[in-house]
Amino acid sequence: MHGPSAIKYKINGQTLTFESGANVTFDDPIRKALAFPAADTIVVCLEITGRDGRNVYGIDLTGRRRWQIADVGTTCYVGIAPGEFKNSVLAMHFEGMVYDIDVVTGKVLKATFCK
Repeated sequence: MHGPSAIKYKINGQTLTFESGANVTFDDPIRKALAFPAADTIVVCLEITGRDGRNVYGIDLTGRRRWQIADVGTTCYVGIAPGEFKNSVLAMHFEGMVYDIDVVTGKVLKATFCK
């Protein structure tokens, strides 16, 4: 199981499984997941497939999708990391933009160009 003691989960290919038994299966393999216990959210970044540039999701502890990242271009996001703000995640876009996103709402808090 990954994650801090407040959120335990496993990744198996395309499936995110919570300790409670709830599963979320995506169309593409999971590249990385980050837990945010204070927000009861796991943020998932999927492998780049070229089908859809919106490959970052916020998932609640029941397995329900809270949000899917906004479409900002023709390419995908390449990674995620803990954000600058409380309960935020950085989503790095292939075209050089880095978005700091609220993990509960999916709203962009800050955008920075880093190429």
